[in-house]
Amino acid sequence: MKAVFLFEWKKLTRTRLNILLLIFFIALGSYSIYYGYGVTKKQILVIHDLENVYKKQVETTIGYFNTDTTTTTGKALYNKVIQPGWTEYLIKPFATFYPNTFSSMAIGHRDVYPFYKEISTKDNYLLFFEADISNPEILAAGNFDLSFVIIYLIPLLMIVLCHNIISEEKEQGTFTLLKLQSNRLQKIIFYKLLFRALIILILTYILNIIAAYSSPASFPVSIMDLLFWQLTVTCYLFFWFAICYLLISFQKNSVVTSLYMIGLWLLLSIIIPSLLTIYIDISYPVGIKADMASEKRKIEESVWDLEPKVLLEKFYNHYPEYKTKNPEDTIKYSAKHFVTYYDALEQQLAPIAKIHKNRESERKKLMSELSEFIPTLKMQKTLNQIGNTDYTSYTYFEESTISFQKKWKKFIYHFIFKNKKLQINDYLTMPEYHVHTFQKQHTKIVMSAVGFIVLALIIILLKQYVTYNSNKYLIIKQ
Repeated sequence: MKAVFLFEWKKLTRTRLNILLLIFFIALGSYSIYYGYGVTKKQILVIHDLENVYKKQVETTIGYFNTDTTTTTGKALYNKVIQPGWTEYLIKPFATFYPNTFSSMAIGHRDVYPFYKEISTKDNYLLFFEADISNPEILAAGNFDLSFVIIYLIPLLMIVLCHNIISEEKEQGTFTLLKLQSNRLQKIIFYKLLFRALIILILTYILNIIAAYSSPASFPVSIMDLLFWQLTVTCYLFFWFAICYLLISFQKNSVVTSLYMIGLWLLLSIIIPSLLTIYIDISYPVGIKADMASEKRKIEESVWDLEPKVLLEKFYNHYPEYKTKNPEDTIKYSAKHFVTYYDALEQQLAPIAKIHKNRESERKKLMSELSEFIPTLKMQKTLNQIGNTDYTSYTYFEESTISFQKKWKKFIYHFIFKNKKLQINDYLTMPEYHVHTFQKQHTKIVMSAVGFIVLALIIILLKQYVTYNSNKYLIIKQ
């Protein structure tokens, strides 16, 4: 093995095309790190801006308590700041989904689903998964992050470097000599292929480490997550190594071998995932947002036409702890009227939101189940799990957001329905959203890595079967 590796190293360093390919690969990997850094850094800056705006709003609102109430303006500001109905107009809290260290390496759903959400008493779940306005061409093209390079481009690099292992020996006239040593032919082919795979793997390891330690996230790099990332990448590349080993063992010329390899790459990377997406779209069609918005407007109009007394009774049925007999509770356009209106609207929209949410969950569940049988999709899902950018992580963010929204509602409702005025201490003790760290399911990540190993071993066993039955399956051309 040492002699083969030394020979391959000298040949690599003396072949200009191979050097240019590796440099091009490093350049693509570096750009993917830069791209992921830029996307994640932009989102982090937005989150920091939201946090600063919220702090400034709280400071400004508290400052209204010290205004000169002898003036008309000062008195108006003071009356606003003590009225709970004005709190949500003066202060807007946000729930934020902060990226982790590996989010820039596997952007996943971060460019599709929102990474922050404004919290108020009049929000409803139907609006949660509506993303910000984005460029559709960018969304269609996807993200050029490091996971894209690993999943789709590295196998192509391996194909380019490995497809002519047999043909180049024939062209140099050394294949006959190798064939005479029949007991060593397969071993030499294996070593030559292994050398190329190790070169690619080492360069990939270096890119992974650079990307992890240059992440814009403020969290320290988790050594455990980095090891899981490297393990998954290693097993995935081992899977493609096994495919190349199998196809090379057929000992076809370089053109035929490369066509086999590229065809299989197209099948696993583009054709099967595209057919899977079409099947899911047919099985679980996504509702048209225009129809959803039209339906929502009709419900809004019907709920708004209800009398304040009816809305109040509906609210008390939902929140009996706030029930009072104050005759002023039924005054139209009061704070209680608006609160009861939005609560009734949310109750009307809840069944519709549940239908669309369940449909979305079914789509994602089916995609997740079927992706277990497609290596490229399985790899993407695993890397997204490490980066907390998969659908499960966003579901966790949604649940934590809903939990915080309930606390915020309880805080506002307490002052509105108990007819209490807000004081400075109340603003200082308002509920705040705390970043929740989603605990990764490391068992699933390990099982995904093991799955790639199992697939690779099956392919290698198939290669051994083909080799030992060469007289039947192979036509060796000299």
